[in-house]
Amino acid sequence: MDDALFAKLQEVTLVNKSGVTYQEFRKTLSPQWGRVWVQIALGWLALILLHILILLFSGRHIVADVGLVVVGAVLIGYVVAYLQLFLHEAAHSGLTLWTLTSRDMRVL
Repeated sequence: MDDALFAKLQEVTLVNKSGVTYQEFRKTLSPQWGRVWVQIALGWLALILLHILILLFSGRHIVADVGLVVVGAVLIGYVVAYLQLFLHEAAHSGLTLWTLTSRDMRVL
């Protein structure tokens, strides 16, 4: 990327219709830790329940088992991706307690 363009992008400030900058708005946000933990717990519960349901309904008929494999794979994949997004967000410090630094203020 061109250095001049990169420097110009760093100077850009995001402002809403009320004139509040992104940095100011971000200071008003606070994490809802209880909600995060509930959502993670529900994701794990869904994963466990899906496995139990697959075990309970499998072995009845070969055609039903094939359908169960397809549906189960899609649902389990969805739940695993849902749980993975929490790890992804945590990797970007989206789920940690931290304060804004001067570096965070420049990168918008």
